[in-house]
Amino acid sequence: MSEPGRYTFVMLLFALGLAGCSGGGSDRSDSLPPPSAEVSTTLQQILETGLQQAEIHGVVVQARTPAWTWTSSAGNAGIYPPYAATPSMRFRIASVTKTFTATAICKLAEEGFLSLDDPLIKWVPGWIQDKLREKFADPNLITLRFVLQHRSGIGNDDEKSIIKEALVNPNVPVPVQVSITQGLDASPVGPPDGQYLYSDVGYHLLRFVIEAASKVTYQEYLQQKILTPLRLDNTFPATGRTIPGEHMRCLYDWYGDGWLADMTDLYTDWDRGAGDLISNTADLNRFHLALRSGQIISAPMLQQMFTFKGEGRYGFGYEAPGSGVYGHEGGYPGSHTSMYYLADIDTYLTVNVNSLTFEGPLNRDTQYVVKPLMDYLKSVVK
Repeated sequence: MSEPGRYTFVMLLFALGLAGCSGGGSDRSDSLPPPSAEVSTTLQQILETGLQQAEIHGVVVQARTPAWTWTSSAGNAGIYPPYAATPSMRFRIASVTKTFTATAICKLAEEGFLSLDDPLIKWVPGWIQDKLREKFADPNLITLRFVLQHRSGIGNDDEKSIIKEALVNPNVPVPVQVSITQGLDASPVGPPDGQYLYSDVGYHLLRFVIEAASKVTYQEYLQQKILTPLRLDNTFPATGRTIPGEHMRCLYDWYGDGWLADMTDLYTDWDRGAGDLISNTADLNRFHLALRSGQIISAPMLQQMFTFKGEGRYGFGYEAPGSGVYGHEGGYPGSHTSMYYLADIDTYLTVNVNSLTFEGPLNRDTQYVVKPLMDYLKSVVK
């Protein structure tokens, strides 16, 4: 997601006064019952009303509390032709991918394959090393820790230009090297550890770190260490143009004329490690709970991951956008995912919508869907 949209989103959460205290999730089974009929009906009404107010076509959601789990959907997953969204549908999680990538780096550190204070240049291919030496006076100062925190000084890519290229030549994947080159050409944006600047390119580079340290591919490492152990059967890197199985479409006014283009079936090779994963709400909640409860990495490593530094309130692939709210969001043209932990009620909430703004103006689902769901959950979860 672009930085202007992220900044507006963060400011909204602060303005809405989401209060609470930080904390960890408790381990609990997938076999939790649904909420009472009254709670379920009210949640569904909030969902459908918010969908209409936000002028969004479809939404899928799961709220996972200590006592019950509510999984639902509303509206249409696609409109050409219209077909209904269903609760288990997959979707592009975009920048929520960064939480998985950061977790993998932390796991490798715990396994002794790398140190978070290693220089980035130690782990990336030669052509990237050459570019880092060209752009930075001392690239050895750029540590993996700074890359994880978006404090590396590495610039970002021009995501819109890459997507435009993908639209013009949909059968030809845009390689991640294009994104990396754009970001490094725009570097430095500041000294290492000098300031927070959100950079997808930094997480593209972390994908290479995972592969160099683990001696297997990025996809294989995620599968071995996270996806298979947690039974995340609906979560995987996108390897083709299409999303297999039933899924939400990505509907977006790309041309600015009011017509919603379907942006779903594009290669996302250019976003490897930063925004390329597919998942669904149940898998993301299961992953989020497992992460916070120490099932993937240890408590000391979690403490580092959840240390939020500077203006961005960003840790390692994890953010604290408002008091008592933790997680990550992800934006792709026509798809927006919110993966949150609500600390004061020990509840996990994941929402995905189609048809919304890509950058700049406030994401309407936050105002009309996510925020009302949070408010109601806080009133009924004790």
